[in-house]
Amino acid sequence: MRGSWTSPSNERDAPPSPHEIASPSYELVCARPVDDKDLEAERERRLAKAHAQGQLFGEALVDGVFSGISAGVGGAVLGGVFGFGGELIGRKGWKASVTAGRKTAANFAIMSGLYQAVHSSAKRIRGEDDWAAAAIAGCATGAYMSSRDGSMQSPLWGCISFAAFTVFLQEFLPPPGGRPGV
Repeated sequence: MRGSWTSPSNERDAPPSPHEIASPSYELVCARPVDDKDLEAERERRLAKAHAQGQLFGEALVDGVFSGISAGVGGAVLGGVFGFGGELIGRKGWKASVTAGRKTAANFAIMSGLYQAVHSSAKRIRGEDDWAAAAIAGCATGAYMSSRDGSMQSPLWGCISFAAFTVFLQEFLPPPGGRPGV
């Protein structure tokens, strides 16, 4: 038993070291004696959990990168067609049409690639495809797309509006065939 904490007169009466405080005796915490087998089993359980989480995040990252790249390519093609065609229909000329097509293609590629990468990663990590995964992806995409103007409030409003828009699309306008599993 330790002595007083207020006036340590010798080494025995000194307060416990930080190491002693950080690692309390398991007999006091668990109210039963704990042997090395229990400690080793707990350590193995925690290592297995950390390994599983690492694999999950690694799989989510790979899934997000590949789906983001494929969506970005598709978005670039679609954006290029919209930008080029819109300027060509507006009779702005060939040069203006090509410039607008490149600019729109880049924006569509970034927007669709980022949204899909975050959405598929959120689905993989959370284990379900629901409104929350759409909101996370919409928030990240809206914040990034609106952060390029330099304002401090734009990313916040971009996050809120794009997340609300994507949740609305997912929840209230389901695909014509319905959702699988619903």
